[in-house]
Amino acid sequence: TAMRIMLEDLHDLLAGQPLAPPQGPALADLDRQLCAQDKDAARAYFQTTLADPLGPTAWLTASDHPPGRIQRLTHTLPRATSDALRETVARMGATPLNAVQAAWALVQARWGGQSRAVFGLVDSGRSLLPAYAQTVGCMISTLPMQVDLGAHSQLSDLLAHLRQTTLAMRPHGHADLADIRRWTGSPGNQPLFDSIVMLARGSLGTAVARAGKSGLFQDIRLLEEGSAPLTLAVYDDTDIGIEIHLFDITADKP
Repeated sequence: TAMRIMLEDLHDLLAGQPLAPPQGPALADLDRQLCAQDKDAARAYFQTTLADPLGPTAWLTASDHPPGRIQRLTHTLPRATSDALRETVARMGATPLNAVQAAWALVQARWGGQSRAVFGLVDSGRSLLPAYAQTVGCMISTLPMQVDLGAHSQLSDLLAHLRQTTLAMRPHGHADLADIRRWTGSPGNQPLFDSIVMLARGSLGTAVARAGKSGLFQDIRLLEEGSAPLTLAVYDDTDIGIEIHLFDITADKP
């Protein structure tokens, strides 16, 4: 959202158009608002959902040197497949995000030889404080989501569970990972998750074009980077775009 707003303003500046006044509170007020959120409720939620924390999946072979460059794998689902996916999950009362969560949980569980999966779920952070919906700045939060695949024998049940879990977790987007680690008694040397899942309602280029502000730009792309070894980024455009970002631990540092 912040990048979209900035590009729209840049478009207007380059086109010699006056800028609209900033919308929403200043980003400097955000910390005060986050500190006022209910930490007791967040503690209770994560102590319940992460009562038995899952260890790392070990996507990468252990290495003595830090990660190097990021390798990007991209794929675009055909229009018919994208439409069919959206229609199918809608009939089940779920969303494309829940389909992505289910697919990634299955991949992770099979890779690790377990019936459970845990990953970091990215949220824009703007639904938590609606007044900041148009404020420029990074408000995203990444929270651990643990999925027990063995508890759901039907896809519809799994999707319903993921939908419910996502909605229940959203009010706790203010929770700090250090606090979650302390609340759940997770070891300090073990990450809460080692892969990240994010879904955007369309790519950055599509969002700018939808606002009619893409005329002065070409090939707008947002290159996501995270601290986890592996990130799954999905863009819910007309043709759904899928990107996997993987740290190349064998790459020589420049």
